[in-house]
Order: sequence, then C-alpha cells, then structure tokens
Amino acid sequence: MRNSALYGATGVLTLATGCTSVFGLGELSYEPSPGHGGSGTGTAAGTPSGAGAASSASSASGGGQNDCWKRAPDDWDDIVKVDRALLAGGGDAADFQLAADGLRLVYAASTTVMKQTVMRAFMAQRATRNAPFQGGQLLATWPGTTGNPPGQPWIDATTSEMYLEINAPKVYLARSALMGVNWSEPVAMTGFQDPGVSHGDPALAAKGTRLFYWRSDGNGGVAGPAYQMYEAVRTATADAFSAATAKPMAIAPIGKNDFMFCPSPAEDGNRFFFASTWPKVVDATNLTHATSVYYVERSGPSAAWSAPVHLTKLDTLDRENCPHGVTADGCELMFEFWTLATGTTDVFIARRVPK
Repeated sequence: MRNSALYGATGVLTLATGCTSVFGLGELSYEPSPGHGGSGTGTAAGTPSGAGAASSASSASGGGQNDCWKRAPDDWDDIVKVDRALLAGGGDAADFQLAADGLRLVYAASTTVMKQTVMRAFMAQRATRNAPFQGGQLLATWPGTTGNPPGQPWIDATTSEMYLEINAPKVYLARSALMGVNWSEPVAMTGFQDPGVSHGDPALAAKGTRLFYWRSDGNGGVAGPAYQMYEAVRTATADAFSAATAKPMAIAPIGKNDFMFCPSPAEDGNRFFFASTWPKVVDATNLTHATSVYYVERSGPSAAWSAPVHLTKLDTLDRENCPHGVTADGCELMFEFWTLATGTTDVFIARRVPK
C-alpha cells in the first residue's frame, strides 16, 4: 500500500468482501471541539464498501450531538493506514493504544538497553487529528526489566498509570506509575500472576476505575486454551485492582470455546470493541485468519452487554484483526492486521464524523 503519511495520502485497501476501498483524507475535515470528544463536518474522499449498514446494537446512553456514537458500529466514512516507518523505534512498532483524545499513540517498539535489543513503551503525539502520527519518544528504559520484555502498554491519563504485559514466563499483568517525569519499573500485579494461566491486553476506562483484560482459562483446542475477557473494578484510583473480584464478561452467544482479546473500551466503559474468533471453530484450516472485530455496549456498569455486532468492513481475508483503542467521541477506531508468524503487518484508523 502506498502511503507517504497518515493523512492526506491515498492508498488501496482490499476488504474481506473482495471489494476495493480507495481512501484519502485530504478532503476530510474533523477536529475535536473544545471541551468535548469531537465534532465536525466533511466529506471523505473515499468510503469502505457497504458504508451506512445498520447495526443490531441499541444506542447506549450518553451519545451527544457532537459525537459519533449514534452511528451504527460498522458505519465508517473511511479507513487510513498508519505508516509505522514514521514512528520512533526500530520500525517494528506494535501493541498500539489510540488515546481517548485521538492525539496520543502509545505503542511498543525495539530499542537498546544495556547493549540488548528489547521492547519498550513509546508515545507519539500529534497536534490535530488531521495530522499524522510520526516521531515519538521512548518513555522508559527500565533496565531492571530486560529479562521480562513488556508489551501492550496502556496509559491512563487520569491516574498517570501504565498497565502492560510482562513475560515471566507466563504473560502477567504489570503496572508502572509516572513518578515526576519518570515511569517506574513495571511490577507484576498481585493476583494477576497465576502459574497455570496467562493474563494480557490490559485496557482501562471510566477514569481509571475499570480494567479490562483477557485470561487464558477457556476451553482448550488447536490454539491452546481460549482467552476469556474479564473486567476488574476499583472504587478509588488509589486502590489496587483485585483479580479476586474480577468477573468474566458475559457476551452471549460467545462462550468458553471462543477466543476474546484486544479489549478497546470507550472512555465511559460502557461501549466496547474487541476481537474474537466467534462464531468460527478454530482449527488448522482457519488458524491464520480466525479473528474479527466486534462491538458491544451496555446501559450502565451493572447492566448486561448487548449481543455482539460484527464489524465486517474491517475484515481481511488472510490475516487476523484486532482493535487498539477508540476515541471518547467514537469517531476514530484503531485496528491492526497481524499473523501468528510475523506479528503486526498493517495498522489502520477507521474514521467517521457525527451525523
């Protein structure tokens, strides 16, 4: 795909439908309004096939005049590719988090620490949503963490915390705190270290009071134990999250045989994008392209989740798919294509404007 920068470029994306979507954001004008997630008007230079399809999900509470949550979950104006070569790091940027304001991009990339090439957390920023993500800064060297490469960094701006994965040797959840201008060494979270299972993909919402993640305690199969999605809650951000009180997310008809991962909650914690293998039965014939992006919502923290809505316009025929953060206004969703053999291959942002 030819793309000189994130925005203002033109490329071609072949979707799972077999149709071709031409995209270019030179004609799309969209910026967040002051004090709000976003507003704006504009005409996309190109749209994915089938744009405007209806959704079975009901509208969650809180949709505003200047946000995009009233649009159907699979209703996007265009899709643009993020050029990872523009980002700081070793050119292998992965494990992305698009921040709620759409202006910050947290990711993992390789760097050198104590003469070793290791993965570390980086952040790139842009002044406006019409600008590309490029450059970026290394957030921490973490010399004491060279043996436990961290991944999937997720920063909560409300609490100045970073949650991430470390491998020791299972995948465990860890926490780092911003101490002045330095991020502390990641420390494995008490209760989220189980020698029998892994925990991964931490994502925070609701001003740092809700933690979403997967736990490998589903039924086994050709790909190993299925990842099940969990939600942990704390009443005060000074408190630690407790794995003992975390609950599995009930999203029927997705069950214990189905993988769920890449949690991407909206800032309110009541709208939720994720990846799942459902309704496929994972086997050797579809192991390389078994996942798709889904959306669910609820009316409040104690309410049931809606039935999952498949975002068909983000599908690919030959790779896996994962979401990586949605803006608070619902107008931008980051997602990636990846394979088991090579990891991340392409990263995109789906965009839309309020209607």
